[in-house]
Amino acid sequence: MSRMGTLINVAEHLYQRHQDSCPKSRGGSRCRCGEGFPRFVVKIGEGSGKHGTQRNQQRTFDTQRQAELWLADRTRQKRQGTLSALDRTIGSYLDEYETDLESGKAKSRGGTPLKPGSVKIYLQSIVTLRKETPDLLSRPIDLVSPIDVQIAIDRLAGSRAERTVEKIITPLRTVFNRLERLGLIDSSPMGKILVPKDPPRSDRLDEVDPRAAYLVIQTLSCRERAFLSICALAGMRPSEAQALRWFDIDMEAGVINVSRGYSGGALTTPKTVSAIRRIVLLDALRSEVEDWRGWVSENRDAAWLDDDALIFAREGDPNTPVTVLTVKQQARRQVSLEDWEIINPRSGRRIWVSANSAGGVDLVESMRSTGHTSPKVHLDTYGRQVAGQGDFVRSAVGEQFGPRIPSHDAAELEAWELWQEILDDENEQLAASAEVNGGGFTVRENPRDLPFH
Repeated sequence: MSRMGTLINVAEHLYQRHQDSCPKSRGGSRCRCGEGFPRFVVKIGEGSGKHGTQRNQQRTFDTQRQAELWLADRTRQKRQGTLSALDRTIGSYLDEYETDLESGKAKSRGGTPLKPGSVKIYLQSIVTLRKETPDLLSRPIDLVSPIDVQIAIDRLAGSRAERTVEKIITPLRTVFNRLERLGLIDSSPMGKILVPKDPPRSDRLDEVDPRAAYLVIQTLSCRERAFLSICALAGMRPSEAQALRWFDIDMEAGVINVSRGYSGGALTTPKTVSAIRRIVLLDALRSEVEDWRGWVSENRDAAWLDDDALIFAREGDPNTPVTVLTVKQQARRQVSLEDWEIINPRSGRRIWVSANSAGGVDLVESMRSTGHTSPKVHLDTYGRQVAGQGDFVRSAVGEQFGPRIPSHDAAELEAWELWQEILDDENEQLAASAEVNGGGFTVRENPRDLPFH
C-alpha cells in the first residue's frame, strides 16, 4: 500500500484514495467509503528541480475518468509546448526565486538589492519550506487556497517562535506577490493567513549584571575573552567583530570604527546603513585587545599584525575570520551552562544596552553605538533591568520630588496634645464621680482633626 492510496497505473502514477476507516485503505478487498470517496489522485514528476531533487505535482478528482482525461490533456500540452503557467507548481516558482537570490537579481520592495544577510536567511528558509511543506509546494498555483497555506504554516510553527515562522514564509509571500502582480492569480492567499502568536514573554523582568558578566568573561582564554568583550563592552554584533581590522581600533582617539560585517562567507557591508558607526573604546576593552595583540605577536607571523589584517583571523590565513561557532565552542567548554547564558554573543548587546540605560546614557547616543534606528527595538528587545538600578532610580528620581512635607506643624501638634491632656483629666474626674455616686458617664474623646480645622 502506498501512502497515496491504491496504485492503479504505475506509468502515470494514478492512485485511488480511500477513507482511513475504509478496509480497502488497509489492504482489504471491500470498499466501505462514505460520501465523496474514493477519490482519484494523479501524482506526476516535473523533472529535476534544484540540487537534483524531484518536483512533484498532484491533483485530486472525483472519478477515474476525470483523472485520466486531465492527465492525457496535460501530456498533450506538455508535448506541444502550450502548458499553461497556471499548471505550474508553487515549488517551481520558488525554484526561480532561489535562482534570483543566488544570482543577485532579487530585489527588495523598494527595488534595491537584498543585503547578503537577507539572501542567506531566505535561502535557508527555502530549504526549510521544501523539507517541511512538500504538499503545498507540489500544488498548482491556481489550486492553492488560504486554507492550504494556513495548514502549512501551522505545521511550520510547532515550537518555533513567531518571528522565525515569519522569516521562513517570506520567500513564499514574495512568490505569491509576484504571481499576483503578473496577473496569474487574483489575490495572494498569504493575505488571509494567521501566524500563531508567541505567548507573553516571561523574561521582561530579567535582570542583567554587567559586572558579573565581565568577571565571567575574564576567566576565558585570550581569544575568546577578547571576542566576547567586544560584544559586551562595545555592543558589537558577532559578524562585525569578525570583520574588525587592527586599524579599525584607534587606540589614541579611544574609538572603534565599524564599517564592515561578515556574512555568507564573505566580508561585506554591515547589516544596515546605521551600523556604520564609531563606538567609545572602554579602558577594560582596550586592555583585552592589547592582551590579544600580544598573544598574536608571540604566536603568529608578522602578517597577522598588519594594519589591514583581521583581528580575529583564522589560523593559517590572516584575511579569513574565525567562525563564531568556533569561538562559542571554545568558550562554552570553559564555563558552566549558567554562566554561558550570561556571556554568549547574543547576550553581549543586551548587556551593552542595559548598561547604557542604567548609566544614564542619552537614548540617541546609546542607539548610535549599537546601530539601531528604532527605540522600540533598542529598549524592548535589548534593554533589561540592571542589578542595583533601583538604588539609582531611588536617588535620582527622589530628588525631583524633594523631601516629604509634614502633615501638621509643631504648633498644631502641641495644641492637640494639650487638648488631649485636658480631656484625660476630665475623664478621670468623671470616672471618680461615677464611682462615688454609682452612676455611669460618657468618655469624652479627642476628635483627631479638631485642632486642625
